[in-house]
Amino acid sequence: MLKAAGSFAEEFAARRNWIFDSTHSLRAYPELLQAWQHSRQVSERVETALATLLPHDVVSTIAVSGSVGRMEAHAGSDVDLIVVLRDEFLEDRETGARIMQQVWDVLRQLGFPVPKSNGIFSEPTTRIELCNRELIGQIQGDPALFGKRIQLLLDSQPLFGRSEFVQLQSDILDWYQIEEAGNDPAQTNYLLNDLQRYQRALAIRYQFQHRDDPLQWRLLNLKFRNSRFVNHFGLLLILGEMGIQPVGRGEWLRKALLWTPLERIAAVYARRHEAMFHVIARHYDWFLGQMGNPDFIHRLEGGIELDDNDAWQEGFHRSRQMSREMNRFLIDRQHDWNDLFLESLTY
Repeated sequence: MLKAAGSFAEEFAARRNWIFDSTHSLRAYPELLQAWQHSRQVSERVETALATLLPHDVVSTIAVSGSVGRMEAHAGSDVDLIVVLRDEFLEDRETGARIMQQVWDVLRQLGFPVPKSNGIFSEPTTRIELCNRELIGQIQGDPALFGKRIQLLLDSQPLFGRSEFVQLQSDILDWYQIEEAGNDPAQTNYLLNDLQRYQRALAIRYQFQHRDDPLQWRLLNLKFRNSRFVNHFGLLLILGEMGIQPVGRGEWLRKALLWTPLERIAAVYARRHEAMFHVIARHYDWFLGQMGNPDFIHRLEGGIELDDNDAWQEGFHRSRQMSREMNRFLIDRQHDWNDLFLESLTY
């Protein structure tokens, strides 16, 4: 069924098709379409396995993040899961370790790698930990907890405990001072600042991580300039659009979170009657195709200097076309969005 521009989804993406065929059909982007179909298959397999294994009285919700959460996975993609236990297990490390082992066993049985031991997906969390009001306004703290909190808004969707996941997203927005019934356009400030902080922290990390391994560094930074840009831009756009809703701004944002990052971009472009979404989609489609292309990966490894590597140069050039379009779109919003929102992106 075709959806009107800006229509809200009634279900998370893992259980439906791309929602904007009437304005931005995925049929024009074969890699995006194939990735969506593959992500649905992966999500269904993991969801089925988790449903038969995990105790509902211990586990609140499990969300898939990363490429599967964005509906952009290919055959070699990881399955990044955020495991949220019920609040009474906040300090029960033994139960947490047992649940994580069960989740990892599911991933292994399905042929997926388990998360890195030092990554944000390696430990469970709880709602009370994510929404600890004593942490509001603090810039220090556990990076893994910060990462989970942001990822749950950026690109995650539930594979276990759907209603609990929806409530958790709402609770996180409340923690960021965005109340469901709120209407103050300044209420996005806290989340917007944290979103900017997260993106710049990733930029610093990727600048230096794997500098002794040219192929891994180039892969990591191409992913940053593509999927991380889309992630960031998607949430940024719905925060900007939320600020000009006449009523029910907090409620509007909660509905918009059901869109994937790329759907968020498509939705806001359609709402602003912008015709340049295809610039982002075309280059992103190319990027997804190359991530599963052994020939491109082989070419990416050649040469010591970046200037000598044609695969890197092409990927970097295409990502710049995306980022230029994103910047152009934001600059043009000075006629539509709240002035203070746009100023906060640079000051």
